[in-house]
Amino acid sequence: MREETSQEVNNPTLDADAIVSRTEAHLASLKERDRQIADLAQMVDELIGLLGETRSTNATRRGRIDTLSKQLVESEEVQRDIKHQLSSLEIERDQFAAQISNLQGIINDYTRTVELQESRLIHAKNETQSKDQELQRLRSSFNKLNLEVEFLKRIKASLTNNLKSVRTDNKLKSQQIIRLTQQLTESSWAKVILLARHRAELFSLLNEALGPQTNSRVVNNRFVFQSESLFTRGSSALTVQGRNQLAIFAEVFRNYSSAIPNDLAWVLRIDSHTDQYSSSNSEFQGSWDLSAARAIIVVKFLVDKGIQPQRLVAAGFGQYHPTDRRTDEIAQRRNRHVAISLTYP
Repeated sequence: MREETSQEVNNPTLDADAIVSRTEAHLASLKERDRQIADLAQMVDELIGLLGETRSTNATRRGRIDTLSKQLVESEEVQRDIKHQLSSLEIERDQFAAQISNLQGIINDYTRTVELQESRLIHAKNETQSKDQELQRLRSSFNKLNLEVEFLKRIKASLTNNLKSVRTDNKLKSQQIIRLTQQLTESSWAKVILLARHRAELFSLLNEALGPQTNSRVVNNRFVFQSESLFTRGSSALTVQGRNQLAIFAEVFRNYSSAIPNDLAWVLRIDSHTDQYSSSNSEFQGSWDLSAARAIIVVKFLVDKGIQPQRLVAAGFGQYHPTDRRTDEIAQRRNRHVAISLTYP
């Protein structure tokens, strides 16, 4: 019984209803024990009454003993009988006294048990009240959490709707991007093809105008002049032959440029290349400086001949993008050139 009550008190997670139920069971048990104690008290009363009767009987018997004592003088046999009966009565008295003592001990034990159970019952009631307060607090917290959950559900529903709307918008925008990309790609390819056609027509006209006797040719979509036909070796000054060839180039290009659509972006890029030995002139610190100077000289000359400067780009590559990687004179001569390309900005 004590172990169960201790477990109930020490177990903070025990349900309050279970505690009350077990407490009521303990009360019922205590009532049953009270009834048993009452029965035992009645038995004690009966035994006390019986003891009184026994004492009365003993008084009577003592009278008889006196009589018998008187008769004992007359008869030793009668005296022995009386002593025996007296001894028996004393034994019975002692037995009754022992029974009364035992019953008193039982009453005391039950009294202590009742007091302990009452103490436990009070503690259980206090514990139940504490559990009820905790339960009330938990219910209040639970209600608050329910309100928060409902609020979060509404927010989630709103966000879900917004997400669906955003996904729908993104899908539409993605489709628009795909269509625009396709259109842009188609338009870009169309412009690439158109620019390539104009480049081919321009270079064909330049080949006819300059003739096969000049050191110029079309290589990989670029119109290439050998440097020796435009400049003296190691210098950025144009030769007479170079001026004449560039003048023809400028005239042909001016006449043809009107055929290029205005909405087509293009530039003439002048790329100047040298070999690793072209910078012997002290005017330049290296082949890179020489190639850049030559490209700028060609650009300025074409501007003077009426080509719009915003359509021209100068680039000097020095010795770092050779056409032929061999080191003999023929390879070095190939690497010294000026290439003009019609391309995108």
